Amino acid sequence: MKKSLHHLDIFHVLYFLLQAYVGDIVNAEGKIPGVSLLLPPSHTALSGDLHVEIASSSFPPLLLQVSRVEGTGTQALTTIQVLPEARALSLNKTIVKVPCGYFSRGGTHFVLLKKQPISYGDNRTRSDRSSIITRSLDVRWPMPQLSLTPEYVQTYPERPVMAILEFPEVVCPPVSDSPASA
Repeated sequence: MKKSLHHLDIFHVLYFLLQAYVGDIVNAEGKIPGVSLLLPPSHTALSGDLHVEIASSSFPPLLLQVSRVEGTGTQALTTIQVLPEARALSLNKTIVKVPCGYFSRGGTHFVLLKKQPISYGDNRTRSDRSSIITRSLDVRWPMPQLSLTPEYVQTYPERPVMAILEFPEVVCPPVSDSPASA
């Protein structure tokens, strides 16, 4: 009896720790009342603009920040003021296009949506953790394409072989004022 009671206690402790851990993960993404942030789970570097959809019932002043994970920290790449289009107000959503040049490296990126601090004379409102939405984005390298001339090559060719490595999905250059890569 004592042995099964011990297992039950361990089960309750593990269950409590799991709930606390999962709760921290869910709450880590944050929320802004009446606002939701939708974006794809992954994006290919330099392949086109990233389209981020923001749905809101009131459209408070918002900022969208894109950051890249570098080592143990993050590097902010750009911050964009969210300005809803007139036609978006009736639909309660707007699309923010993040220029593709900001995604010049593969790896984990974060898209953060936060309420814009509002100034009242000399006073500024602080944005707290409850006014931030964070989503992770997996940025991948474009798929390379290898071309050989001649197409068929012997193991030990007698003539030179020309190899061309291309990235056909790349449609834009990196942004010139983007932070330097590590």
